[in-house]
Amino acid sequence: MTTLYWYRYVVKLYIINLISFFVFIILIIKDKLFRNEDNDMRILVYHSIMKVPKNKDTLRITVPPKLFQMQLAYLLSSGYSIVSMDNLLDYMSNDKPVSNKKIVLTFDDGFDDNFDYSYNILKKNGLTATYFLTCNYIGSNRVFPWYDENSPYGKPITWEEVSRMASDGMGIGSHTLTHINLGRISHDTGKLYEEIKTSKEMLEDKLKMPVRYFSYPFGCKGSYNAITEDIIKKSGYKAACVDIFGVNKKNDNIFELKRTRIDWNDTLFRFRMKIEGAYDWVDRLRSKSR
Repeated sequence: MTTLYWYRYVVKLYIINLISFFVFIILIIKDKLFRNEDNDMRILVYHSIMKVPKNKDTLRITVPPKLFQMQLAYLLSSGYSIVSMDNLLDYMSNDKPVSNKKIVLTFDDGFDDNFDYSYNILKKNGLTATYFLTCNYIGSNRVFPWYDENSPYGKPITWEEVSRMASDGMGIGSHTLTHINLGRISHDTGKLYEEIKTSKEMLEDKLKMPVRYFSYPFGCKGSYNAITEDIIKKSGYKAACVDIFGVNKKNDNIFELKRTRIDWNDTLFRFRMKIEGAYDWVDRLRSKSR
């Protein structure tokens, strides 16, 4: 990462944080005045839970275990319930009222530290999450492609560890075979079926259990469209997740479930701001500018 790139990143982050702080204050005041009960559900997306030097985590997707534990403690002490993807789908498909203090935890890619840290922390606290796996990397001992091939970080989890997690109640979903941007290959339906359906079949064969949920690699606008959604439906998935900030409401498209990204610089206060929706404007602005 060049010095100029880093400078621009820091300035951009400062501006986003400043605007989001004022949005946060407005949301808090609004909630105090109107006691908002929107019955919305928020999905959080993590990647790696591990202590990594910041200069080795160029995508800024790693959260230290201690901070992850603090974030979970905040959710539980603030009255949030951590529920499964199945719970979320039940809510979105019927008229049952639900408290808006419901959170779904998800993890993308399939890092080896998912077993070493997040799974063990969740299990110890009696909590659940859904892990979306990039199938061709699982058990391969190859680092994910956005890390240097000689990096001690970015290695995938093993199939034995995934099986253990599944048997202990963690949800398992597909994140394709190779982590390809599906929007860029939407002209090639054969390749789409391979990435979407074959990955599901691989997981089901390895784990001997149904796989119901899918997560788009990258998950931004342009990485999914009507063609990819159609193939996901035909492949037998119940729902799919993107990486667009926001909450999920009744009657929203369940094949385009929004998620809130949690990254390395999410202090406990910034985490609370994200939970309250102070950063939801960021992706809406990005999508309008494209």
